[in-house]
Amino acid sequence: SHGFVSIASFNRYFQKIYHMSPREYKKMSVRKKNFEKPLQENVRKGYLTVETTANMEERSIVIEPKKNGIKSIQNPFCKMINVGMAKTLLHYNIQEQLIQLQKELHFSYVRIECFLSNALIPRTVEKEDYCFTATKSILDFLCRNNLIPFIELGKNTYVYMKEFGQNMKGYSYSVNPKFHCMLEAFCRFVSEHYDREWCGKWIFELWKPENETVEQYLKGYEIIKELIGKYLPGAKLGGPGYDVGRTDYDLSELLRGFAAKKLVPDFISAHLLQIDEAGEERERQLILPSSKDDFRKKQKELLVEIRKVWKNCPLYITELNSCMVPRTYVTASRYWMIMDSYDDVSSPKIYRTPGIGLLSHEGIRLPAYFAYDFLEKMGKEIVEEGDGYCVTRSRKDQFQILAYTHVFFSDYSFLLNEQGESLQDVYGCFPKTSPISMTFHLKGIKNGIYRIHRCLLDSFHGSVLDIVQGEYLEGSISEIEFVRRILSFSEEEKKYLSETCVPEERTTYQKVEEGELTVSSALEPHSVCLWEISLEI
Repeated sequence: SHGFVSIASFNRYFQKIYHMSPREYKKMSVRKKNFEKPLQENVRKGYLTVETTANMEERSIVIEPKKNGIKSIQNPFCKMINVGMAKTLLHYNIQEQLIQLQKELHFSYVRIECFLSNALIPRTVEKEDYCFTATKSILDFLCRNNLIPFIELGKNTYVYMKEFGQNMKGYSYSVNPKFHCMLEAFCRFVSEHYDREWCGKWIFELWKPENETVEQYLKGYEIIKELIGKYLPGAKLGGPGYDVGRTDYDLSELLRGFAAKKLVPDFISAHLLQIDEAGEERERQLILPSSKDDFRKKQKELLVEIRKVWKNCPLYITELNSCMVPRTYVTASRYWMIMDSYDDVSSPKIYRTPGIGLLSHEGIRLPAYFAYDFLEKMGKEIVEEGDGYCVTRSRKDQFQILAYTHVFFSDYSFLLNEQGESLQDVYGCFPKTSPISMTFHLKGIKNGIYRIHRCLLDSFHGSVLDIVQGEYLEGSISEIEFVRRILSFSEEEKKYLSETCVPEERTTYQKVEEGELTVSSALEPHSVCLWEISLEI
């Protein structure tokens, strides 16, 4: 009725004129109206030049690889994905998603919980033996796709998720003879049915439940290490999944216990969850970390304790969260989970919003997916790190610059109750922050023509949450009614969101004649930008 043959042709013409889709344009207008936040046009248009504003912070960073030196990274940024409960891998759609993600993100390890459980490995009736039918289905799938199990031997994270705010004591299994019997039968079954080389790459993690003493844990660790070594030589065993917020034991006490028994764990694992214990009944309460660098500070403190006992024992951060509420709009979890429909932790169905997964329950890629993708593209040599950026090198004339604007929480009440957050003000738990103009000067590089590929992840590019929020704010129905109506996207909507919720990508070329290359961009709060810079041959 307005001169266009179809909606598709209108959308194409609109995109050509305004460099955004009609829906993005409407969402942008609503955001501006409701929050009176000036739109930075340079976020879309600027690439090597930046249009600054009066309240924009400007940073100019000089990178000199030859002067600074190069540090090799022992482990790549992205090596593992969490799948949660083992039974998740029995679902065909999860298997398909995992295969696709592996092709795209190239991880090697799959971290699994509750693998050794009565539900997955039941006892047989006729014989005092175990049935490994379900276990074999999972292991066959992993082996076929060259995925290596990282097995958390207990079910502590699941207990944390399901019983948060209650008396979370976990389950004692380290010194449980029945558990040892099941573990030995499992290891024997694996050794008889699978390739020795593949099994030798496995990793086991033994968490210490709260109701176990240090002595009990060490006794159980010694037994379990012997069982695993007997059937799966080369496989690693570490622990204790130390929670920095717990006060029931001191890590240094456990490390000294290891040394006294002449036990050397393959790694020490930790769980960085900011929980404090207060009150006469030791009720757990969430506290806000003192600064955005709190997790890094905790990591360094743990490494100091470990180095007092062993010089080369690595530290694995296997859990990294600010919150164990999985369905908040702005999730505080920071570890890679395959998708949001990964477990059966109870949660109000009307709040099936993006959680801690790389994919939504509809299979739509979330910002966490693209953050993982950015990290996977980083090189294995660190050139320089700083506040809000990291520069790496993959080959002599190939560099990667990752810049980000991390905004730290100013309010954490939403962490206590997943229903306390509203689409009306999704980012209300963060302080208002101005955009940052970041300019990088890469000096001392070889002259020639460089290809520069930039990917920008922000609220305009790659965020399904911002699109959903915009749709809600445009309407006039209640939030509960709105969320109920979008519980299941239609196939057409899923296709649209999958195609539009992606980072902005641009490629330019620079001719370097005096050994210096410059890239810059204006970054809104909560944004991530990756430049891949390579010398053309």
